[in-house]
Amino acid sequence: EENAEEATYRCLSCMGHPRFCFTCCHKIHQREPFHKVQEYRDGFYQTIPIRNLGFRIHLGHHGEECPEDQGDYFLPTSFKYFAEEELVFVDVTGVYTHPVRWCNCHDHLPKPYQLLQSGYFPGTWRSPQTVFTFAVLDAFYLDVMECTVAAMSVFQKLRRLTDSVEPDNVPVR
Repeated sequence: EENAEEATYRCLSCMGHPRFCFTCCHKIHQREPFHKVQEYRDGFYQTIPIRNLGFRIHLGHHGEECPEDQGDYFLPTSFKYFAEEELVFVDVTGVYTHPVRWCNCHDHLPKPYQLLQSGYFPGTWRSPQTVFTFAVLDAFYLDVMECTVAAMSVFQKLRRLTDSVEPDNVPVR
């Protein structure tokens, strides 16, 4: 719900560019990792990484936090605990760095399978550090096959969408 006194955030991706307080912005965008959020500071709106709102991508439980995450229970020595890590996500709206919380249930899937299960394609199978949405893979296919655009041009477009002022600041892996 919009509250003009506390509404210091707005979303350029949501219809109507609504304004939010911190709590509402965090709650509404928990499942929208690629929205463009701005914070009102120093007299104007400035784009901020959505992770500044405490955003995390939770894998393995339909976007919810793993119930076994760092619980106080006995784990066999063969159990491999996945710590939180930052991954680079490539989407049709740009390139983002987000913290990822992996599923740590006793029967969890390997990292690449958790990513695929959540709709992300890992850039590598061994130790994914960069992932792609299926939407960006579809758009890439159309750009390259139908429009005969070079792959580097597609990436340059994504860098410009991410940061139109300084596209060289966008992570390249």
